[in-house]
Amino acid sequence: MAPGSKEPGAFFYMAASTSRQGLQAGSSIHGVAFGLAGFGVFPLHDALAKILVHDLSVWQIMFVRSSVILLLITAFNGPRPFSRAFKSPVRLLLGARALILVAAWALYYSAARYLPLGELVTIYFGSPILVTFMAGPILRERVTTGRWLAVGLGFVGVLIACRPGFGASGPILLALGAAGLWSLSTILIRLTKLAEPTSVNMVMTNLGFFFLAGMMLPWVWKTPSLVDDALLAALSLAGALSQFLVFEALRRASASTIAPLEFTSLAWAFLIQYLVWGSPPDAFVLLGALLIGSSGLIIISIEWRAHASR
Repeated sequence: MAPGSKEPGAFFYMAASTSRQGLQAGSSIHGVAFGLAGFGVFPLHDALAKILVHDLSVWQIMFVRSSVILLLITAFNGPRPFSRAFKSPVRLLLGARALILVAAWALYYSAARYLPLGELVTIYFGSPILVTFMAGPILRERVTTGRWLAVGLGFVGVLIACRPGFGASGPILLALGAAGLWSLSTILIRLTKLAEPTSVNMVMTNLGFFFLAGMMLPWVWKTPSLVDDALLAALSLAGALSQFLVFEALRRASASTIAPLEFTSLAWAFLIQYLVWGSPPDAFVLLGALLIGSSGLIIISIEWRAHASR
């Protein structure tokens, strides 16, 4: 959760009050901390989704998740983020990002029905590589040699940990498509990061899910069981928290800085896979996790040195 408080209201208040003037010299360090926390929550969210997609439609899951997140935003911020979202000078970029995310999560949830959690998360890690490639020409960010080494080290760790096959099955293509769309959405966050607070970004994103997934409900709705209700609530809360943390990370640090930190999600994914589905990691997984963790430490070291030199 957010530093300094366990109350959800504090998270959304912080998001609503963040501005260009509020970004301090040490914000990149804070961005790294937010990123590590957010990428720790994502695998839990994915595990819940993987369980739910066996009983419920992808569209129904996305509709319920977005509804809960929008209710939380309204409860702690009132209607202001909604009116600000529709009047925002970057509303077209925010709307485009929302559409991209709907498509990305539809593909990702569909792939989750067939792929093991570890393999699903591994394929997703094509996204940080694409973000780093795009950060230079699109965002005009300078990607240092150290960050390139961190990305490369993390990617090698992913390959060692999961030893992905080269066959392009349907579920693998779905996950790869989601990774490509997610990387594009990350770039769009960075393009708009100083224009609007996190709460406004979350409103636009989840309104996209709410309306587009809601249009599909008449054809896919299935009354959930009590267990499904509990899992949907947990997934929605994990989705809200992870969105907040990653939005705040990208508001405080460059996309090429945050992207390599996503590799830490893989270690969490394998742990959850072991605890829930009983699949223990082998030596390759442990070696891969070590390399992935090392890539995150390299990024943290680079940011600390950069901060100290200011």
